[in-house]
Amino acid sequence: VSAQFRTPDWDPGRAYSYPWTGIPTVIAYNVKATGGRKVDSVTQLLDDPKLKGRVSFLSEMRDTIGMTLLDQGKDPGKFTDAEF
Repeated sequence: VSAQFRTPDWDPGRAYSYPWTGIPTVIAYNVKATGGRKVDSVTQLLDDPKLKGRVSFLSEMRDTIGMTLLDQGKDPGKFTDAEF
């Protein structure tokens, strides 16, 4: 378990909780749908006119916002209201 999940501020020492999931958020795509082009950023998904109307994101805000913030070089654990 990653150190950041071992002792959360809201439950030091994990006396009343445990990390129940740890699924990474990734960019997945069909290479045939991209014409063989590699997709390696959220920015590309949003800005590439050839992908317009062909992109979807997870409905879970924590995954989508976190992935987008990482793409922008931000720390999802420390973003500001302005960055949101």
